Amino acid sequence: MARLILVAAAAPFAPFAPKGSASVPRPRSVAFDLDGCLWRPSLAQLRSSRSDGLAFHCAWPDVGGAPFSRRPDNTLRDRRSERVALYDGVLPALACLSDRWHGATLAVASCCQEVSWAKACLEAFEFDGRPLAELLGLQIFGRGSKRKHLRQIAAYARCRLSELLFFDNEPGHCRDAAELGVTAVLCPRGLTREVWTVAEQQFPRPGTVIVEKLVRFLHLKAETQQADKAQALLWRCAAEGRAVHPFGALSAAEVRRAIAKFEQKKEPKEDAPVEAPKDVLSLSRGKARPQVVKDLALYLRSQTPKRRCNSEQMLRVAAERRWQVAGIAEQQSSSQSRAEEQQWQYEADSVGDEGDKAAGREAQEETRFEEPVVRAMFNCDQQYDPASQPQHLMAPEDGADSEKLRPQAEDFLRYSLEALNHSQQSKLAGSYCWSQLNIARATGSLVLGHLTWQLYLLLNRADILLMASGLEMPSAESSLLPRDLSEVQKDIEATVQSEMMLFESLLGKSIDASGFRERIQGAWSMIGMVGALTLTMDQYNEPVTCPKDVSSHVFICQYVHPLLAACSTIFAAASVLLSMILYVEMSFVPDEFLGPWMRKLSWAVESPLLCFIIGIICWALDFLWRGALQYGNMGYAVAAMVVVVGIGVLIMYLKLKAMTNKFLLQAAASAAAA
Repeated sequence: MARLILVAAAAPFAPFAPKGSASVPRPRSVAFDLDGCLWRPSLAQLRSSRSDGLAFHCAWPDVGGAPFSRRPDNTLRDRRSERVALYDGVLPALACLSDRWHGATLAVASCCQEVSWAKACLEAFEFDGRPLAELLGLQIFGRGSKRKHLRQIAAYARCRLSELLFFDNEPGHCRDAAELGVTAVLCPRGLTREVWTVAEQQFPRPGTVIVEKLVRFLHLKAETQQADKAQALLWRCAAEGRAVHPFGALSAAEVRRAIAKFEQKKEPKEDAPVEAPKDVLSLSRGKARPQVVKDLALYLRSQTPKRRCNSEQMLRVAAERRWQVAGIAEQQSSSQSRAEEQQWQYEADSVGDEGDKAAGREAQEETRFEEPVVRAMFNCDQQYDPASQPQHLMAPEDGADSEKLRPQAEDFLRYSLEALNHSQQSKLAGSYCWSQLNIARATGSLVLGHLTWQLYLLLNRADILLMASGLEMPSAESSLLPRDLSEVQKDIEATVQSEMMLFESLLGKSIDASGFRERIQGAWSMIGMVGALTLTMDQYNEPVTCPKDVSSHVFICQYVHPLLAACSTIFAAASVLLSMILYVEMSFVPDEFLGPWMRKLSWAVESPLLCFIIGIICWALDFLWRGALQYGNMGYAVAAMVVVVGIGVLIMYLKLKAMTNKFLLQAAASAAAA
């Protein structure tokens, strides 16, 4: 029986070799990578959720992965109906291995992150009516370099490393394999028919990397000769014809270098004749750039952060735009050149036709957004006078000299900061606005500066109105600021005190003992009844297990439900039992001894309520956990909402208890004084 072993590795690159003869010995072992080599897409990509919600466990329905179902066309669908398919050269390769290269040991050496999913796919894919897992006798999984994988495969097949043929889509793994003396085949587009044909023709090539002609000419040229990761990725995407390119691993500088190398043109010497382009790189240096470069430029445009400048540069740009908004065309040449320079800086990152269009749209939207802000911020017609209060900044008259607007615009933040610093009114509002304007000046935020200034003007007018009505604005010592720690300490002490201990001193004085007995017994009856209802809703006996996937070993998934359900059952049962016992025992206590009875058993009087609260919290958490397992992201969204509501209810309970205790203390003090 042929045994198939898949190995994930990558190696260095070697020159393209001529075709081998028919007498070339066949390999004694063939190893394959999985993700990106035998099938697409990578199984790790199936883990990502469709929505932007929370998805921490791969077993939830909103995340793909195992179990996989096989379709008649020998493709797989995961739980989210995502398609997993073999490359077109996998089945012809297996047919050749079972025919001309019969007897070769087949192996898998993979760095796949989802090991259980990979094994499930090998069980689901079939060749000649047999699952691939049956053909692949040796399956080695592990992260890092594949040198160890290949040595284990050679030992298992009892062959030399030079008799091993290895397929992988990663150049680095192929280099490692070639350094061991293995014949490595680079297949960045997966195991296609062309790659397998080249591998058949070129084997054996120990210590080298075999590639098909297109990949060698484009990808290897950039990877080995130019040693530039960005350029290599550029050519690799062009060779693979991808619609979406994985540029996320590149920095902005690397992307710029890739575009610059692509577009650079060597000017011929005057005496030297112009030679025809000899490679694809030269051929592509024309007017029309390939789509991959346009996509690369758009990616660079989207990932490059906006430049931050100091306040002087920011104000100068805003002033120049303010002139354009006002329709003032009489600008000096220096102002015009600076405006053009700033406009060029905003559009410098756009490369390619699509990039130019995107940059133009973005600049237009940005200008339209900033026009009202700039018009409101730089409507200055006077300089700041420390002796006067800040006033509204009025719009300039038509035909105002543009040169007069420049110093006013550049000094705007300085003006507002000094105004707030010298203002003696509204100290609280002034200090807040002063700090916000400092932040606006440091970050170069026009919007923050404008909003802060408008806030100050609003507060300043409110201050004037309050002063006219005889009131004052809150000062640093007002109650709006954090209260004294002694008051907070009093609230905490009032919250933790026992209500029954405070209530006991009022029995027989301002509160009738028999009336209190009826009320407290009614409360216990309600607690016991609701606690019994909670027990009927508890699902402690219902097992909730996590699906058997890659995360099934995580202990938190297995034991959260039993722990929460057990706590809910215990505390709910305790609240029911305690309420019944206290209800019965209190019925036998005479009215004149009810106060001493409560004093000695104050902890027991409140225990049914506390046990019920703890039990209902555990029941709610267990309910939310099972809902999250059942409904995934939606369950977690509901859980987050319920947690917020629960925290609000708990805070309300503590505040009500503190208020009740304060009233009881006041009543007890009044009774003692009387």
